[in-house]
Amino acid sequence: MTLLTQAVMVRANIDLDRMSAQQKVELADEIYVQQPNLLASILVFPRYGVDMLQLEVPIHVLLVAFQATKHCGHALPTISEDVQEICLQRLTATMKFTEGVPPDFIEQMITRFCVDRPERYLLAFVGAQLQSK
Repeated sequence: MTLLTQAVMVRANIDLDRMSAQQKVELADEIYVQQPNLLASILVFPRYGVDMLQLEVPIHVLLVAFQATKHCGHALPTISEDVQEICLQRLTATMKFTEGVPPDFIEQMITRFCVDRPERYLLAFVGAQLQSK
């Protein structure tokens, strides 16, 4: 069941675009209280050579995703480092699997992957943000 519908994602993105810098900081403070590991995972990027300009994309995605969960009234349990590690391992394995695969087949795989996900609108939003930057 999709909690983060297309309308919820659009509304959250519009909300964020309308927020002042101070309001965004306050939203980040909420994330720190409720999902400290998610925020820390992004804030550590500069230690690995990510410059501040590149950091804007993952921060924007996190803020919009968090705002969207607030709109749908769904409180997520705190995401642990272990859960994040498992997700990163899956992502890495998926990327390795696609090495050497023809582009048209990769496109089919991505489409199928997205359609089968309950939070496909969040996934589409993240993908669009990564491609636009």
